[in-house]
Amino acid sequence: MFPLLLLLLLPAVSGAPPSLFPCPKRCQCYADNEQSQQVHLICKWEQLNTTTIKMARPDLVRTLTIKCPYHSPKISTPPPALFQGFRNLDRLELDRCLIDTVPESLFAGLSQLYSLIIKNANITEFPREIFSHIPNLMTLDLSGNRLRIEPYSLKSLHNLIHLDLSDNDIGFLTNTMISLTKLKVITMNNNKITNIDFRRFPENLTDLSIRHNLISTIHYVPASARNLKRLDLAGNRLEFMAGISTGAVNVLPKELKHVDLSENRLNFLHEHAFGHMSNLILMDLK
Repeated sequence: MFPLLLLLLLPAVSGAPPSLFPCPKRCQCYADNEQSQQVHLICKWEQLNTTTIKMARPDLVRTLTIKCPYHSPKISTPPPALFQGFRNLDRLELDRCLIDTVPESLFAGLSQLYSLIIKNANITEFPREIFSHIPNLMTLDLSGNRLRIEPYSLKSLHNLIHLDLSDNDIGFLTNTMISLTKLKVITMNNNKITNIDFRRFPENLTDLSIRHNLISTIHYVPASARNLKRLDLAGNRLEFMAGISTGAVNVLPKELKHVDLSENRLNFLHEHAFGHMSNLILMDLK
């Protein structure tokens, strides 16, 4: 009978089903589905450290959301490779967890991660190679921090499709994003950008939102923004829009379909300002 008893016990030992997953304190745990052993975690912790994040089977966690308290003064100093055991994690969200220093290897071991959200963390900069540990990342949200320029470390994310840098302190654009050939959607609302040059964006970009900044000048040449279909510049400081025959300043890309220029300071539109935009469907000037 002993071999038979051992055989009956093997499934329980080799893989813990969701019902046996020891849910950490101050967390809600949800099964991925009835057939899967993976779980989704939503945790409300005071800060990020090895004590709070320690759990029996991190390899079973598919998505992890960590929310720190509103207006908490506690600052986290996460150690290197904090998420090392979460090798099957595909989505990680950190919200309101104030971080003073970000270790370069913070995301080591998360090669399966495709979505990362680090918002409202008061971060001013990221190490140059921090994203090299998550090469398969497709969506990145760094909104609500204190970044002054786009992180140079973005260059490692060759599979990135969607990037959100809203609610930071970014005042100008560099060439960092040009090499991200798969990047299609960029959101940079509520920053301090004063001018934009479409040559600083990746060629395959289709959707760009830079609402509520300080933009008064646009630089455009026909070879740039060839795939851009939607542009949202509402709430900026544009005073005029020129025609493509007048030069390269305050001229819109010709392939655009949807444009929002509402809540600007427009007092002059060149008679051919939009004449070169044969695909235009919607223009908001209110």
